[in-house]
Amino acid sequence: MCDGELVGDPALKITGAASLAEATDGEITFFANRKYVGALRKTRASAIFVARDFAEPITVAQIRVSNPTKAFEQVVLKLAPKPITFAAGVHSSAIVDPSVQLGEGVSIQPYAVIEAGARIGDGTVVGAGAYIGHETVIGPACLIYPRVTIRERARIGSGVIIHSGAVIGADGFGFEVVDGRQEKIQQLGIVQIDEDVEIGANTTIDRARFGKREQRSTISCRSRTTL
Repeated sequence: MCDGELVGDPALKITGAASLAEATDGEITFFANRKYVGALRKTRASAIFVARDFAEPITVAQIRVSNPTKAFEQVVLKLAPKPITFAAGVHSSAIVDPSVQLGEGVSIQPYAVIEAGARIGDGTVVGAGAYIGHETVIGPACLIYPRVTIRERARIGSGVIIHSGAVIGADGFGFEVVDGRQEKIQQLGIVQIDEDVEIGANTTIDRARFGKREQRSTISCRSRTTL
């Protein structure tokens, strides 16, 4: 599966996978960074993915591979529970404006709100309690986790993942002093999230004052973000 070379007992049975520090008998782990050599020497794992030039004197079975981290990931995916999936359709408690355009296989979870003029692409999941604003466009194969807020006219590309608590397109709090008083300046722009971006929990991305504020790469933070 990972084009590895075994140094150890080929009859060894592996029933799980864990980190160097947490692995126990019957589990496999990996070693890819020298700063964890102390944990390597103390591990109770039954087998370890290591680099092909690995030279530490250990008694644990080794599988020598080009990329221990990637090889370990492949094993974890084989041993892990199947991913959670959501059936296509609109839950009866969701509020979806009649003008909303839903692609094939879209899943709208309980208590989600989809405002007028929104469009959602094929296979996208909108989680429980999420809010999708007026005229927002969301591409195909997106995963919008519960309680995400996407404000009006935002543009979300395909394959985007947005984690819970994120707020996309909030007001940018623009003010100018007019006649000695702070006067609010309308934020008329949008937020555009390009393809295959992942946005971490509780991230906020404000809308542009004019035009668009564009996000092309993964972002994760816990405070207001100005790009």
